[in-house]
Amino acid sequence: MSIRAKAEPLDWWAADEYGDRPVFHVVGYAAEEDRRAAKDMKHATALRQPLYPLRVWGWDRNRCDAYIRGLIGERWPRSCCAGCCFGFNQRNLPDLVARWRAEPEVAAHTLLLEHTALAFHERMRLFGKTSAHQLAREHALTGALALYRAQLEASRFAVYEVRRVVHAGTEGPHVKGPVWRSVRQLSTGTRPAMTVELAERAAEAGARVEFDDDGIARALVVAREDRYPTTERLLALAPVGAVDKQLKSFDKHWARVSADRSGRSPDG
Repeated sequence: MSIRAKAEPLDWWAADEYGDRPVFHVVGYAAEEDRRAAKDMKHATALRQPLYPLRVWGWDRNRCDAYIRGLIGERWPRSCCAGCCFGFNQRNLPDLVARWRAEPEVAAHTLLLEHTALAFHERMRLFGKTSAHQLAREHALTGALALYRAQLEASRFAVYEVRRVVHAGTEGPHVKGPVWRSVRQLSTGTRPAMTVELAERAAEAGARVEFDDDGIARALVVAREDRYPTTERLLALAPVGAVDKQLKSFDKHWARVSADRSGRSPDG
């Protein structure tokens, strides 16, 4: 995620701005962040030369906090977005919980985003093995949870079709490669009406609607196989807002892989 969200956009911007001229990329890794700096150095090139001034000065997180406090007279909290998946670790968790408690509207928005993500894929928990919903419950963030539920009640809902083509990796058919996703909104309405709609569409497809512990509903119509390439199709219930999206060649690959699946024996 960090590569796609940070590194690639920065590299594209540098290429547009400076062309083939080398640039110094100043990165604010603190003195204790050896692993992050070592990992980043692997991406150094003739055109991208990373520098880590805080590490050169020996400034750790506490030294940086003290410097800023001396300048402005108060502690400067982490500036990452409130829904950042990288904020969930032993050191940063207290600050994250405190921010969500102080800004329940921000936490509620994060919960709403995760709701749709989980509807489209049950493994898309914000913090890996822990979901934002689980974090809010465990820390009794009642304000955020109440706002989130109120936003759900006020939202229009949609039934979405989510399809995936899971390509084979370069190592062969038993290694997963890139995953292409298609999202299409099928119908919209109130949450109760769309719940009924989801059940009806699932029944027509020979599938069953399942609800997780947070009431997020989806129906798996076509399950992916253990060999690749393969396909997956599900129907999901989520607030209106997800944009229909797929690659131009998605349908061609979907048709080809689906045909290959139907021609294979169940045991592969």
